[in-house]
Amino acid sequence: MEDLLRTLEEFTLLQAASPAILKTFGIAYGGTTPEKLTLHELAAAYPDQTINDVVLHAIFAYLDRKTYNNRDELAGVLKRVELPAKSLMDRFAGDLEAMMRRRHKVVHRADLMSFGFGLVLHGLRPNDVESWADVVDQFGNEVLDQYQGARHDEQRPA
Repeated sequence: MEDLLRTLEEFTLLQAASPAILKTFGIAYGGTTPEKLTLHELAAAYPDQTINDVVLHAIFAYLDRKTYNNRDELAGVLKRVELPAKSLMDRFAGDLEAMMRRRHKVVHRADLMSFGFGLVLHGLRPNDVESWADVVDQFGNEVLDQYQGARHDEQRPA
């Protein structure tokens, strides 16, 4: 799911990134991402690259680290790629958020749950995994259909 969302976000950004959206991205300089860089600093940090290459690198670096961990982040990416966030969220957010919460526990706590007598591994139920796979498949197909439909509508002559 995250790969799909990152890919759509990347495609959208590369097609028409507005100045407001570009404010999201920083350009690494000297191990940090400062608010502002002079042209001299930019040229010194990236001597063999064009400005376009530097901007693309910043976008790709951002997307490489981007995750979608909750309902708000999911709605945010849908809005950024200009999809009907409300209708998609109404249909899929509950199931997807349950999956994202569980994924968060697996990643950050190795799926260990604390009980009065210590930590116990909390295994995944096969039915849950199958249900999440189904909802991700449905969500992904719906997102792709709507994204392709929106792009097709933009290309129609007026």
